[in-house]
Amino acid sequence: MKTPLRILMADEDVGCCLLIRRMMSHIPAAGYVLDWSGRYDEALEQALTQRHDLYLVGGFEGRRSGLDLTLELLRHRRQTPVVLLIDAGAEGMGAEAIGCGAADFLNKQELSPSLLERSIRYSLERSRAQQRIHQLSHYDPVTGLPNRVQFRERLKQAMTQAVGSGGRAALMLLDLDNFKLINDSLGHDAGDRVLKTLARRMRACLRPCDTLSRWGGDEFALCLPDIGEPEGAARTARQILQTMEKPIPMGEQDLYPRASIGISLLPDDGDKISLLFKQADMAMHQAKAQGRNTYRFFFEEMTVEVLERLSIESRLRTAIKKGQFELHYQLQFDRDLNDISGVEALLRWKDPLLGDVPPDRFIPIAEETGLILPLGKWVLRTACNQVRAWMEDGLGAIKVAVNISGVQLRDPGLFRAVSDILEETGLPPALLEIELTEGTVMENAIETIKTLFALKSLGVGLSIDDFGTGYSSLSYLKRFPVDVLKIDRSFVQELPANGDDKAIVSAIAAMAQSLNLKIIAEGVENRDQVNFLLSRGCVTFQGFLFGRPTPSHSIQSSRERAKTLKMHGAALS
Repeated sequence: MKTPLRILMADEDVGCCLLIRRMMSHIPAAGYVLDWSGRYDEALEQALTQRHDLYLVGGFEGRRSGLDLTLELLRHRRQTPVVLLIDAGAEGMGAEAIGCGAADFLNKQELSPSLLERSIRYSLERSRAQQRIHQLSHYDPVTGLPNRVQFRERLKQAMTQAVGSGGRAALMLLDLDNFKLINDSLGHDAGDRVLKTLARRMRACLRPCDTLSRWGGDEFALCLPDIGEPEGAARTARQILQTMEKPIPMGEQDLYPRASIGISLLPDDGDKISLLFKQADMAMHQAKAQGRNTYRFFFEEMTVEVLERLSIESRLRTAIKKGQFELHYQLQFDRDLNDISGVEALLRWKDPLLGDVPPDRFIPIAEETGLILPLGKWVLRTACNQVRAWMEDGLGAIKVAVNISGVQLRDPGLFRAVSDILEETGLPPALLEIELTEGTVMENAIETIKTLFALKSLGVGLSIDDFGTGYSSLSYLKRFPVDVLKIDRSFVQELPANGDDKAIVSAIAAMAQSLNLKIIAEGVENRDQVNFLLSRGCVTFQGFLFGRPTPSHSIQSSRERAKTLKMHGAALS
């Protein structure tokens, strides 16, 4: 059954109220309930304490008129339409009411049931349209949270309050880690469901005075007024990160979204909105750089770091355009040391101004900005061309391992890029090995399996790099079509003296053998390490014992130097 519309009529003339009531009874299927108040203060109190769908305001004698009540109702109940009833000749008052926000005005002497019905219906429809416009312009359509426009208004209020009271407010920027992966693999509907769920969970962590806003995409903004000490903001950040640890069921799998949070404080870090946002953004990127799934406060030193990052990003773009990169190759030897069994391609960048820029300094920036995609294609093409050139120079068939980042793995164009480059360079697919870190392959195991099988169909080899440092699930590992596990150098460095490392390497080797996977040990620097690894079934080695990474033109001399190890190290076999 449809709920009747409730109307409050405020007019000291009881006769006018009876007339309106009688007219409403003649409106077919009107469904109106009419409340009446003949006193100004009583009418205002009813309006403020009770819910009504529309106000009909008539006249009052004395210093406060119907127009005055209309203006008060508009100030306190902006979303409820007001229709002013005027006497003949008072059209100027009606026009003033319309200009101040009233929905309509009616001349009492010209009233009729049809005119009254049309005015009420028009006023209600206009009010709903205005509310809809307000909703669209002030709230996010997916989560229902305040959008940027409303959030800035709330933040201004919090800033004014903090400055006036000598208190402290906090601005938080929260960015979901790897959210694009959810959209790309499961679709935008699934992504929207995740956003709604997280918005609901985050709201549960906040006080009534706090404001949570969807700032755009996978980013949220939070305004925390009157937090007292900075620990108040830190406590809220920890609660939000904890609530995100709960899985979100999505079909046959559970999703575990993570977030990075940056925090700036008012007045500690500034008193301008643009500055606070800039500082919170710096802190958020610092949280991402330090492992994600954490929060960081802004501090002045971040400004220097951000400027350095922007400089590297700018020069990185120039370097890609001008081809300022080079590949070095690190040799891999088998147990007999008869010859190299392959090489790993390692990216090097020497900037004219910055000098040698370490990969761990520019690769994360390339990944964040998407520059890793064109850079990764360049690495792949250059490595394949180089192996082809070595073959033509009579150096034999040398397998090359090329690292692929998580961003590249999630790129829908990866399969096509690898296929096209193999065809373009004419390199036999068996001489290309794609390397992925353990953490990368486990980010979205189900989708990764599909991608790896597609790459495997090209005939290339697949290896998991830095094995042992991540959190591989054996149930997934046995489903990955990989050929090689590379034991991370951190477990090799202290062999065979370190008992924990011996146990870890032994376990990895036993697992690899049970899955029929080849093992390569990284970071090998001495013969004792080689002998222990040989005893555990490792047959391929890579490290400074056999030479440092070298440019392509030095590969033959490096190869010969490494082979001399056999003359001096029969114990290796």
